[in-house]
Amino acid sequence: MKPRNILILIITAAVLAAAAVFTRKDESKQKTSAQLGDDLFPSLDVNAVRKIEMTAPDSTVTVARVDGAWVVTEKFGYPASFGRVKEFLLGLTELKQGMEVPANDDDRASLQLLDPSLASAIDKGSAATRLTLYNESGSALTSILVGKQPEAKAPQGPGPMGFGGYASGRYIDLAGTVYLLSENLSDVGQTTDRWLEKQLLNIPRSEIVEVTRSGPDVDAITISRAGVDDSFSLADLATNEVTVSYKMDNLTGALSFLNFSDIASPSLSVEETGLAAPVLFTARTAIGKIITVMIGGKVDDGETRYASIWAIYEAPPLPAATSPLDAEAEAARLEQQAKAQQEVSDLNAGVANWVYILESYISDRFLIKRVDLLEPPPEPEEEDQPDADADGADADAPAQSEVPESDEDDS
Repeated sequence: MKPRNILILIITAAVLAAAAVFTRKDESKQKTSAQLGDDLFPSLDVNAVRKIEMTAPDSTVTVARVDGAWVVTEKFGYPASFGRVKEFLLGLTELKQGMEVPANDDDRASLQLLDPSLASAIDKGSAATRLTLYNESGSALTSILVGKQPEAKAPQGPGPMGFGGYASGRYIDLAGTVYLLSENLSDVGQTTDRWLEKQLLNIPRSEIVEVTRSGPDVDAITISRAGVDDSFSLADLATNEVTVSYKMDNLTGALSFLNFSDIASPSLSVEETGLAAPVLFTARTAIGKIITVMIGGKVDDGETRYASIWAIYEAPPLPAATSPLDAEAEAARLEQQAKAQQEVSDLNAGVANWVYILESYISDRFLIKRVDLLEPPPEPEEEDQPDADADGADADAPAQSEVPESDEDDS
């Protein structure tokens, strides 16, 4: 072949090779552009999820669907917050693929993306939290490693409140590829407490007509009113005693936003929890719900207390009326009673078999002393004391006449 033809072939091959390289680069850019912003879990069906497991080097949080309800396994199967579970799962379906981050083993350690199962042999500060979703058969639907948040960035200029920057986003490892997501995934890596449904009751004082308190080492208290539009009064109030309004409100409103801090082990006996001889706080509502909170002894930390709850329903007496209720009013009354009975039944189904741990600032509401519901007695007025002169004599006392000295006869 002539040299000229060989040269043409070489040039042609070089052009084709260059074109292939540019084509591959362009395809790669198009692929990256197409993936960035795509759903991270495009085929995830949240209705198929039966268990959420978050495994860290030294702890595991398991939220599972059992008999149609979400529970926290590590908290003895206590109900989880359905709202939090729903928000978490729906949030996963909305996650988008973020920026891909090239990372070797050292990089993964610095991003806290090392497998937590290897944490016994590595620095725990380098381990990830593994998030795995399982279906009903126990097969994993998806699994990712969740690492640290990016370093906080300094704000662009001083903020209005003078605050600094804040971290945003989260590093993850999905199938061996590291991404930086824009979402924080703040629920991953939290303790079991975060997943519990912590509100026990929310009965406002406006519905209460009577509260009583009794038990060992406490004085008996009864506070009542005729109807929800009347004022509360303390029983056996002496004529010289005056109640403190806000303290009365605290006690009669003790069931409003009543939350617990933790669940006690079901293996504890009533003697260990102090619930064998509890302080009893009972509140009765105008529509017949009667809720009793039993306050037990202190937990080992010395601050919190054990408590349990149960409820019953007693239909309130019919109000005095000059004529019987008409059919519509009677139907409304019976419907209200049926609703209240169902609420009591639902409450007992949820709380009756559990022992709760209450923070001291909550349990102290139920343990207030009767004297602390009262205004302090006025201090006795001091009587005016007469002034004394410099010699200590009473200046206002009448002057005593001097006794003349007797004259003695000279003998």
